Amino acid sequence: MESVLVGSLVKGTLLLLAAFGVTSAMRGTSAAARHAVWSAALAGVVAIPLVTLAVPWRMSILPAGWGGAAIETPAPTTATTPVAEPSRSSANWPMSAPVSAAVEEPGGPASLSAGAIDAPEPWGPASGDGGSRFGLPHDPWRLALYAWLAIGALVLGRILVGMAWMWRLARRAEPLSGPAWLLPLGRVTERLDLRTAVRVVRSDAAVMPVTCGVIRPAVVLPLESEAWDEERREAVLLHELAHVRRGDLATHLVAWVACSLYWFHPLAWIAARRLRHESERACDDLVLGAGTRASEYATHLLDIVRAAGRGRAPVAAVPMAQRSSFEGRLLAILEPGVARHSLTPGRKAAVAAALALVVLPLAAMAPARPSLEAEELVAERAESADEPIRVDPAEGWTERLAPSGESVDSSSGFDTSADFDSETALDGMGPIQAEPGKDPKREAGADPRTVTALLTAMGDPDADVRETAAHALGGLDDPRAVDALVRALANDADAGVRKMAAWALGEIESPRAVPALSQAVRNDASPDVRSMAAWALGEIESEEAVPALGAALRDSSVEVRRMAIWALGEIESEEAVPWLIPAVRDADVDVRRKAVWALGEIESEAAVDALAGALSDSDAEVRKTAAWAIGEIESVEAVPALAQALADDNAEVRKTAAWAIGEIQPARAPQALIAALRDGNAEVRKTAAWAVGEIEDPSAAPALRPLLRDANKEVRKTAIWALTEMDDPIAYDMLIELLKDEDPEVRKQAAQALGNQ
Repeated sequence: MESVLVGSLVKGTLLLLAAFGVTSAMRGTSAAARHAVWSAALAGVVAIPLVTLAVPWRMSILPAGWGGAAIETPAPTTATTPVAEPSRSSANWPMSAPVSAAVEEPGGPASLSAGAIDAPEPWGPASGDGGSRFGLPHDPWRLALYAWLAIGALVLGRILVGMAWMWRLARRAEPLSGPAWLLPLGRVTERLDLRTAVRVVRSDAAVMPVTCGVIRPAVVLPLESEAWDEERREAVLLHELAHVRRGDLATHLVAWVACSLYWFHPLAWIAARRLRHESERACDDLVLGAGTRASEYATHLLDIVRAAGRGRAPVAAVPMAQRSSFEGRLLAILEPGVARHSLTPGRKAAVAAALALVVLPLAAMAPARPSLEAEELVAERAESADEPIRVDPAEGWTERLAPSGESVDSSSGFDTSADFDSETALDGMGPIQAEPGKDPKREAGADPRTVTALLTAMGDPDADVRETAAHALGGLDDPRAVDALVRALANDADAGVRKMAAWALGEIESPRAVPALSQAVRNDASPDVRSMAAWALGEIESEEAVPALGAALRDSSVEVRRMAIWALGEIESEEAVPWLIPAVRDADVDVRRKAVWALGEIESEAAVDALAGALSDSDAEVRKTAAWAIGEIESVEAVPALAQALADDNAEVRKTAAWAIGEIQPARAPQALIAALRDGNAEVRKTAAWAVGEIEDPSAAPALRPLLRDANKEVRKTAIWALTEMDDPIAYDMLIELLKDEDPEVRKQAAQALGNQ
């Protein structure tokens, strides 16, 4: 195993150095080509140890004595020398220390930082006989192996925690289903010929657009994306979906595996960083190749970076823009004459073939076996020794045998003294080894001793100790901690401890904690504790918590009311509707907005009247969210209220109201919707045209005629699409007329529409 590790390090270094040389010579080529080289190199360094163990043949390229001691005849010894090294067949593999982190959730606490849990030592104190059952191994190679595995597991664990966080964030985020996003998403998917389904969601935890999910990809957008114009939405979707089309999430994961294997190697980290930079530039090239002007795209990126501030995306996600690499990307975007072509399937196959041609010979390279004379010398020494020695020069090991011919166990008391040097037996061979007893493997998961110690710490007289212990128990996510945390939530005199206990119960997500959390929401003296208890109930998502959360909507603290509404929206129980309806008229605007959002999440017909009333709220954001919520419920009874909202003085409210009517799809298009086709805002006109197409009302076809000459090309496209949805001769004749339009783009769209009918 030692030779495999050292050999893999040397071979991986050679492969990475070759990649640096190749990419340096490829400065004039496209970023996609350089990315392919880095992907192949990092995949190669991951594959080399596996291929080395798998290939049945070897290429001897070094002399037999290279790297080993010279063959010499050791002097006889009469002293008993216990052999302490573990044999090749009984290596002890310690489990890495468990690590947990408190990850901030959307709507959850913002003041909790990540924390690590120290695990019990994997080995107990060594006994005086030189190696007890849990004693530290004496072989320095074995110690190095354990350290390498432990640190590598921590590095890999970081990416796994990030993947889990992003998966949870994307699952809880708000899906974007309106025409403002579905239309550009459809165009981008068609342009990229993307066959993979991708979810597009929005979350207040995202600071910039990111792509995540190797198997089920998702694009997560920040809240400010709602204010983006059509061009920015399409540019962002092009960039993010390009990552999915190119498979960048998988190559980034391979890079992290390489960094976890070679965590001590600076070239591995530099190569992974180069891979990420080239993947971003390759996606930039794809956006520019799709027709986006370089100056406009650079402006979009600059605005996104400014809005993100110093925020960073999790390591498992692919962010659209990071400050650390932004300057170089901006220069590359604006520089004319840069090669921006993508790799063809043939060239990708050529890169894969080149990788195989490099990795296979590298993996097969090995020092030459000891010469025949060396093997004969070992045999002669074995015959002259008091006890026979079994030698396998091909594997590089020797093993002392008892007089009966059985292998000697060092724990049996058999004398392992030898006429050979216990450090080096032969040139190119390992030391003489006796097989010790096997150490038991540690079980995965939270160690019971760790949980017990933390539970004991929950009774410490110092409040800071108790708070830290509660945080640690929440990080372990162990149900055995629920009872102690419940007691702390109910009885601890310190509000900080109670708040942390509530957070930990939310992390564990055990339904057994619901009664105690419900009691805390109602009666705790601290508003911080009540707010945290409400958040925890939202994490558990139990309908049993609805009455307590409903009562919290009358709490004197605005933060408690806001968090209780968020929790009810997460639970999505119709029992919460009577509690939420009064909150639509709350004095706090954020409470009102969250209340209409929660009613939209629940999608109950009983909330329609309250939401219709919210369309007249003094705050435009509340009115817009109310229109969205009605669209989610899809109640025909709300169409008259939505029709009135089409006259709102806020364009976003009018646009959302038009979208909601399109989602409801009444039998006939309301006159207010037809009038919205003449709205002064292009986004409203486009959404109204989409809604008319969804309703498929032939009587609205004539109203679409002016939009076919609209100054905004997206409005024209949507109007043409709406005509294709109507099974009506008038709509068909209008499309035929467009084939004679003076604008070639209009003629093209009309021809495509007719071909799709």
